[in-house]
Amino acid sequence: MGRGVASAALAAFLEDEPVRPLVAHTAVHNPGSRRVLEKCGFEVVAEVKDALGDGVDEVHWRLS
Repeated sequence: MGRGVASAALAAFLEDEPVRPLVAHTAVHNPGSRRVLEKCGFEVVAEVKDALGDGVDEVHWRLS
C-alpha cells in the first residue's frame, strides 16, 4: 500500500499525452485513486450520486 506505483504510472502517461483537458471518474469510496489523481494535478469538478444507476457515487475530475 502506498508505494507510488500508480502515481508514477499516471505521471508517465501524462508526460506522453498532450490532450487537455483530460477527465477521470472515481468512486467516492476509493481514497487511493483520489490521492493519485490529486498528486498528478487533477481537480474535482463534480460529485455525482449513483450516476450509472449501480449504487456507486462518483467523483468527476479534470486536468486542464
